[in-house]
Amino acid sequence: MTPLRGQPPFTPKPDPMFSPRIRSKNFKTRASHPKSRNGCYTCKTRHVKCDEVRPICGSCSLRGANCSFPNDSGHVPHRQMPKQNIPVEERDESARLSESSQGNRWEDVSLPCLTGENFHSCTPFPLLALEFSAVASQPTQHPQRLNMTDLRLVQHFILNVSPQMTLDPLKSLVWQRVIPDIASDNEFLMHLMLALAGLDMLSIDRSAEQSGSGRLKKHNIRRRLSNSTSTPQTFPGSEHSTPVSASADRGLSDSIGCVNLQMVLDHHQQGLRGFREKLSELSFSNAEAIFTGSLLLVVFAFGSLRLRDLDEPGTNTASPEPLTRLNNPRVDWIHLVRGVTSIVKEHWDLLRMGRLRQMFLFNNARDSWKEYPSNYISASVPPRCWCSARLSKFALGAQEAASNLRKFSNALELPDPLQALGTEPIGPAMPITPESILSAQKRAIEILDEMFIRIMYVLQFSRSPHPRSERVDVQADIEDALVMAWPQMIPHEFILILELEEESLRELKALSLTILAHFYLITSLLEDIWYSNVGFEREIEKIHESVKMLSKGQLVSLMEWPTEVIT
Repeated sequence: MTPLRGQPPFTPKPDPMFSPRIRSKNFKTRASHPKSRNGCYTCKTRHVKCDEVRPICGSCSLRGANCSFPNDSGHVPHRQMPKQNIPVEERDESARLSESSQGNRWEDVSLPCLTGENFHSCTPFPLLALEFSAVASQPTQHPQRLNMTDLRLVQHFILNVSPQMTLDPLKSLVWQRVIPDIASDNEFLMHLMLALAGLDMLSIDRSAEQSGSGRLKKHNIRRRLSNSTSTPQTFPGSEHSTPVSASADRGLSDSIGCVNLQMVLDHHQQGLRGFREKLSELSFSNAEAIFTGSLLLVVFAFGSLRLRDLDEPGTNTASPEPLTRLNNPRVDWIHLVRGVTSIVKEHWDLLRMGRLRQMFLFNNARDSWKEYPSNYISASVPPRCWCSARLSKFALGAQEAASNLRKFSNALELPDPLQALGTEPIGPAMPITPESILSAQKRAIEILDEMFIRIMYVLQFSRSPHPRSERVDVQADIEDALVMAWPQMIPHEFILILELEEESLRELKALSLTILAHFYLITSLLEDIWYSNVGFEREIEKIHESVKMLSKGQLVSLMEWPTEVIT
C-alpha cells in the first residue's frame, strides 16, 4: 500500500492474541505440588496415590492387601521446591546434574520383586479370606465334600435333557427353567431329576455301543433339533468363539462313565418314596411340586423302555424272572403313568394359573376334525411339504389299519368257558367279566381311531407359527394334538387284559397286544423326542413275537403294518 504524500509509512499494530507476552497469561501453568516416592509397593503397582500411613496404608487396609514400604535408608523423600530467583550459572549446573542422573531415575524407583534375578525369589502376596463381621463363625452342619457325580447329572439335565423333552418352545422353557427351580426347593424332585438325567446318560451309552460308529452318535443326532430351532450359544470374545454345545459334548463322555444303572434306580426310588409322602399331604401349597414330580415320573416311565437292562437279564443284576417273562412286552409303566396323572384333577384350577400353566395348552386337541368328513381327513397323501419316511408310511395306512382292527374285534367271539360265566368275574385275582373284556377292547379301538384322525388332521390342515424345519414342525404339531395322552384315556379293564395268563384267553390277549402295538406306534412317530422312539420300537417288536406265539390267524397279519412302519 503506497502512503500518501506527507504521511509517515503505515506500520500494523501487533495483534494482542498473538503477542507472546499476552498469550502466556491466557494459559495456566501446572500448579507445583510435592511428589513422594516413598509409597508402598502395592500402590506403586496399581498406580494409585499412597497416603504413606505405616505400617498399613489406607488403600491396602481397605482392600485387605499386603502392604510393604521401601527401605528408608535407601530412598530419601524427594520434594519439589518452589521456584526461586537462582543465578543463571547455578541453574545451568542444576540442569546438567539432572540430565546426568536421568538414566538412573527409573532404577531408583523400580520394585525390587519385579526386576531381573529377584523376580522368582519374590514372596507372593498371601491369599487372604474375606472377613464378614456380620456372620458368626459357626461350624457347618453339612459335609464339606461335594458329590461331583450328582452335580454332573444336574448339569446334564439342564444342558442336554431339558431341551429335548418337548418340541414346543414354550413348554421347553418350562423344562429348562421352571422345573429345575421348583426341584431346588424339594429334595424328592431333585432325586427324580437326577434319575432322569442318569437314564438319558445310560441310553446314550447303550445307543453308542450298539451303533458301533462313535460313542456319542445318538447324542449328536438328537442335538440336531436344538441346532435347527435356536441359535447356538457362544462364549463372548471373538468371532472364533467355541459353541457351548460343542464344549458340552466333549465333556459328556467323561460324565457317562461315572453313572451306572444302580445309581439311577437309587435316585428314582428315593424320589418316588418322597413323592408318595408328599402325595399323602396333598394341599394347595404343594400341588405345584407334586405335579412337577408327576411329570418327571411319567417321562421316566416312558424313557425306561429305552434301556435293555431294565427288562432283560444284564450284567449288573441277576433277575429271578424267567427269560420268557422278561421278553414279554412291558405294561407296568402304564400303571405308573395313570396313577401320577390322576392327582391333577383335584387342583386343576390352581395349576392352570401357576408357573406350569403352559404344560396344559394343546391347541391341536380341540376336536376340530369332527367338523370335516372322514373321507376328506383321511386322504392318502398329506399335503405337508416334507415328512419323515416313518410318518409317510403311517399316513398311507393308518385308516385302513384302524378299520381292520375294528372288523376283527366285531367278529371275535368269546370262548365257551367264558360264555358260561356270563356276568361273573373271571377269577378272584381278576375282577372283570367276559363282557367287559370285549367292551374294553372296542373302546380302546375307538380311542386309537380318534388318535389316528387327530394326526391325519394335523397333516392336512395344521400350520405351526414357529420358523423351523418341516420335520420338526410336523412332529411339534402332532405333539400339540395331545396324542401322547392315550395311556390316561384307555379303559382300566383293557390294561388288566394285558396281564391275563389263562390259556382260554390267548386270542383276547393277542388282540389287546395288537391294539397296544398300534398305540406304541403313535408315540414312536415323535422321532426327535428322546424318550419316545427307540424304546417303543423294541416293544412293538416284542409284541409281534408274542402275537405269533398266542395266535396263528389274522392277528399276525394285523401286526405286519406297525412293524413295517418302524423299519
